[in-house]
Amino acid sequence: MKKQLLGLLLLAFFLPIQSQHGLGAIDIPATSILTDDQINCLLNNIGDDDEVIAQVYTKDGEFNENGIQNLIHANDDDGQWPAAYVTPCRNANNTCKNGLMSGADQAMTVINRLNQENMVVFMFLEIKKGNNWPADQLGNRDFILNFTNTVKDAFTKGIFTGGVGIYTSYNDWAQVVGGNWTGASDMDLWWVKWNGKQDLYTDFTPFGGWTAPCFHQYAGNVINNNCANGVPVNYDYYDECDCQDEVCFKEFKKRQAQKKVDKLQHKYDRRH
Repeated sequence: MKKQLLGLLLLAFFLPIQSQHGLGAIDIPATSILTDDQINCLLNNIGDDDEVIAQVYTKDGEFNENGIQNLIHANDDDGQWPAAYVTPCRNANNTCKNGLMSGADQAMTVINRLNQENMVVFMFLEIKKGNNWPADQLGNRDFILNFTNTVKDAFTKGIFTGGVGIYTSYNDWAQVVGGNWTGASDMDLWWVKWNGKQDLYTDFTPFGGWTAPCFHQYAGNVINNNCANGVPVNYDYYDECDCQDEVCFKEFKKRQAQKKVDKLQHKYDRRH
């Protein structure tokens, strides 16, 4: 009983507490590798229970090594990894540097690299018109589902223990797949709208089947800061949102908290 009570107390302590005003996050367009001190400085400026998000794969079909290094620097001592986003290689000319054209192949190459680096991250798929998406909306829809279903399948098989969501704006979604397409609405939405508002609802217009986002990128390409001056940083806000399956961010954070509890419980058991 004493052991079970300790586990429950630890879990309650490590579960992220959602304040009335939500939580903060930064995402770093990986133009350079930041030091541990620079990342910690940026995080300290936005508060507790914060997140770092970095790009790990680019529209050219190659890994973003700077982004991967930034995630490694952002990892805490207890193995609590931040989040990552994938900019897929999807273009009308079918030109990707690694030769991987399908959503499934790109999803698996990212998963394999994350596993190789022992990274357990939540993965967002970026949908942005400026990243060379072709005009074929039906083909784009198939690509997105091919990618995300591969991640979900890997999760079910225990190959990938993170999660998957969508990173996009109202206009980008409308142009790439059509604003009324709801095929990805079961996943968490990271919504881009640089309006300076740290909330989930100001200026949000439902699209794609989403009635609200889980993350809101409210400011972007901010280069004036006292931590990494000259390096562009995007600022995000996140809060509780409906969770439809185990691949959502909320469940990912619960698993991360449980992992930390299990580690501390193991240390306690060895001492007693």
